[in-house]
Amino acid sequence: MVVAFKTTLKSVEERLKFYKKNESVYVEKINGLKWDIQVGEMTIGELRKKLEIVQKEKDGIQFIVDKLENASKRNFLSPKHDLSGLEEFVYEPIVCEPTVKKPVVETSEAKASADKIKGKNNGAPIIEDWVSDSEEEDMP
Repeated sequence: MVVAFKTTLKSVEERLKFYKKNESVYVEKINGLKWDIQVGEMTIGELRKKLEIVQKEKDGIQFIVDKLENASKRNFLSPKHDLSGLEEFVYEPIVCEPTVKKPVVETSEAKASADKIKGKNNGAPIIEDWVSDSEEEDMP
């Protein structure tokens, strides 16, 4: 019985040594994993900050793009639009009443000035001015 007790005790002591030796290895591995987790969390935090910055930039760019698209829709008309309803594009012919022209009575001063002009124009004919009935009535 004493021999069996000693053999069992020896076996337990060997297992205890094995577990203590492995415990230090496992503690080192656990500490390494904890360090990796901390580094990963810091990296994730930095990446989240960068993502927020990039998201804000994207939103700003999208806002500008939306404004440009809206501006182009408001400022440039498609050639397919019907413009017939606009008054400025409606054609309305202007009706003019015919006028009767009467010759202007020449005075001696007008004839003298016409003679002077004739001399300067090298004998080119002078066209007399005609006044319409409506213009003659307006004159005092």
